[in-house]
Amino acid sequence: MSTITTLIENSGSEHHSLETEHGLSFFITTPELPLIFDCGATSRFISNAARLHINLNQADLVICSHSHYDHCGGYSDLIKNFGVKRLITGNSFFEPKFAYNGKKYTYLGAEFGIELLQENNILHETCKDLMQISNDCWIIGNFNRTNAMETIPDRFVRQTSHGYVMDDFSDEVSLAVKSGEGLAVIVGCSHPGILNILETIHERLSKPITSVWGGSHLVEADDNRIAYTISKMKKLGVRRIGFSHCSGTRIAKYCHDDPEVIYAGLSTGDMVEI
Repeated sequence: MSTITTLIENSGSEHHSLETEHGLSFFITTPELPLIFDCGATSRFISNAARLHINLNQADLVICSHSHYDHCGGYSDLIKNFGVKRLITGNSFFEPKFAYNGKKYTYLGAEFGIELLQENNILHETCKDLMQISNDCWIIGNFNRTNAMETIPDRFVRQTSHGYVMDDFSDEVSLAVKSGEGLAVIVGCSHPGILNILETIHERLSKPITSVWGGSHLVEADDNRIAYTISKMKKLGVRRIGFSHCSGTRIAKYCHDDPEVIYAGLSTGDMVEI
């Protein structure tokens, strides 16, 4: 049995001593591999783990879904205090990321660079397409962009050697974990589009997707897009949904009203078996 425990997320659970923040971090266990998926915005996920009796030294590796601060801001505190020596990211992870409102830039990217990894003897690997990390776990990136509804807001930009360009989030990766005859998929923010992500994973691994957990970035989506998204997810086999962080409340309402879907939004401190 595999499990997902939410170390930190925007909302709180019945465990009121846990801290919350605009960020995301999961501790995931599978029969072969314990790992950390995203590291929140600050070190708060570390203190939450201690309150949940989770020893982060048990993790074999860290996956950072993308380099926005709210998913990797606590990474430097993690490696300074725990012995997790393997990090997997997507392409172009260290390219600076910003929000641009037409007048000013606000830095949104990682608060650490390659130098920190070198100083701490971290093995850094890049998932360019599909990477199998155990018999029951895969990391996936470089998603197909086929759903016209799934666009990236213009405000997200990144800095390259040629100047500022729209951020296509080519650095974003997701995790697929074997779950029965299908897959449980864990996502960070789904900037490339939650359907683009799920359909790419289904195509590459040739398995139905039975559950999805994490951030869907549907917080700004209208009713038509949400209804369309749920319909297409169900066609892929999805029957359990645990969205959080950047997903918004509208998707939760639609899922609660759908008798074919079990919805369990993951707040800080919540754990599910997958």
